[in-house]
Amino acid sequence: MYGSASREMQHARMSLGQNNVFGVGHVKGGGTIRLLYLSTAAVILVGLRTLLNSVLAHVMVLDNTRLFSSLGFVDLLVAGIGLFLAIQGVQRNSVARVGLSAATLLLGATYSFGWLGMLVMEMVHAWAICAPKESETHASPMPGTCTGFDLQLNDHGVLLLVLAIHTAIPAGIVQCAGLSIACSTMSHIKAFLAEQGRTDSETNGS
Repeated sequence: MYGSASREMQHARMSLGQNNVFGVGHVKGGGTIRLLYLSTAAVILVGLRTLLNSVLAHVMVLDNTRLFSSLGFVDLLVAGIGLFLAIQGVQRNSVARVGLSAATLLLGATYSFGWLGMLVMEMVHAWAICAPKESETHASPMPGTCTGFDLQLNDHGVLLLVLAIHTAIPAGIVQCAGLSIACSTMSHIKAFLAEQGRTDSETNGS
């Protein structure tokens, strides 16, 4: 009878999907469902950024696409894998899968903010070497020439920077939030599994 009551208590702590769009059973509390929502939001935001960067690479930045390369598609793939791992981890109460999902969120956040930082550095460099001369008496020009990629960044820099800020920063914030929730979920699942193990031991010993 005690074992039956313990099983009912454990079942009561499990949500079977009636309250989430993913339809997966999960341990209540600990941010388990929020992890899935944030992972989904990260995939959507990274997908939008990847699509936008692809358009910019072909329309506005033609000579050099080092900042708008296929790495964006790799980032999108990593985000998708992270969402899959999050769903599997929550559904199966797997600390390892949730941990791998957290790792993908960390990689994504690093890429988001790192990519934005590199773009800002490229913009500053382009604006510096493409700045108009103050007078014709300067005999020593600044290093570098304002051609190709630098010229395009100088011409479209403000627009590119605005678009980058509105895509990279939200994605990075969501990924950081997801990473925090993933750590909380890992701790919550560990506690649940430990309690489940103690209950099983008491049931088998009685």
